[in-house]
Amino acid sequence: MSVGVMGIQNIGHNNKLPYELQLIVQACKVEEVIFVLDADWDSLSNDLKPGARVDQRPYSFYWAVRNYRDYFKTFVNLGIYLEIYFAYILKDESIPFYEKGIDDLLAGSLKDHETDLFNDVKTCINEKDGKGKFIQINKITTVSDLKLLEFWSLQDSNSFATKYRDILQNIPEFDIGRHKWKFDEAGKLVPTQPLQEDEQFWETMAKQDRKGNEYTQYRFRYLYAYNFLHRRGFGRIEMAGRQYALCHIIDKIVHIVEAYQVRDYIMEFSKAILATNNKEVMVEVMDMLYRGNKMYFGPDSLGNIDFVKPVFEYADKRHQYLFFKNNYWKITAGGIEQKPLSDLQNYVWRDKVNDFDATLIGKVGDGKGGPD
Repeated sequence: MSVGVMGIQNIGHNNKLPYELQLIVQACKVEEVIFVLDADWDSLSNDLKPGARVDQRPYSFYWAVRNYRDYFKTFVNLGIYLEIYFAYILKDESIPFYEKGIDDLLAGSLKDHETDLFNDVKTCINEKDGKGKFIQINKITTVSDLKLLEFWSLQDSNSFATKYRDILQNIPEFDIGRHKWKFDEAGKLVPTQPLQEDEQFWETMAKQDRKGNEYTQYRFRYLYAYNFLHRRGFGRIEMAGRQYALCHIIDKIVHIVEAYQVRDYIMEFSKAILATNNKEVMVEVMDMLYRGNKMYFGPDSLGNIDFVKPVFEYADKRHQYLFFKNNYWKITAGGIEQKPLSDLQNYVWRDKVNDFDATLIGKVGDGKGGPD
């Protein structure tokens, strides 16, 4: 039995599967379900610009597969135990590039030979590596979220950058997760804003116990952590009633954030940086940070970060603004000017930014790029 899904994110709705799928599983006594992705399941976006978040597309596939697995796990509550797989069409130089999906393949190279795919699935689902001629099948019934991330090398920044090195080394700066990275001249992944001496927020000290045995002690450095965060756009901003909120300023856009988001930011960065050290150092430092996270990154501690005082763009009777993901429009009686967000002289609140790209088009034939 096969069911067509119109887009990888459409497997379910409102945190549950369509009732029709439950009926199919029950009526046909289904024992195995396979979620088949296109051959470009782990490809990066075709339009990567400097500064772009490069792991966004792989993450969308990861979340789709994770949701699919979790949806079908709920059949246990109905007394139905399923083996859950995700699969993808294998890339083959002999097959045209546009035959990346199972529907394309069946309507193209395998037209009138559809049973070849059926037999391939029957064979490789029982193979240890799950690899067939047309399809790769992976059993994920009991696979952890961390193991699932590894299919796209999303478990850490270094693994991801290594997988896609051939593409990423040609981009001067890119985002993985919340942080900006690049490959240096030696081909090593490094943060575009490396840790300065007064930002190194963990310290190692050689110690001796009472028996004279040497060991290493790890200590958190509050001032240097605040320096690190402040120079990366975090700060306190004064609100109404002389209250303050934590904020993060990214490219002139001011985001209000919670303490846990600041903590996640610094934890993610720490793990990525420490991954280049030996494993023992990484485990010790991360254990220290996890152990003391409420003390280090709780609201009281983060209340010591310096204030920021951004000046915001404002509208008046002469002009209005519309803000989008990558540009903004300045609207006056004489027309509309489109400029990149980087050209903003002042700042803008995140909730004022429309979360999509917009392109200004002119009236047909006028050649002036004025408002449509």
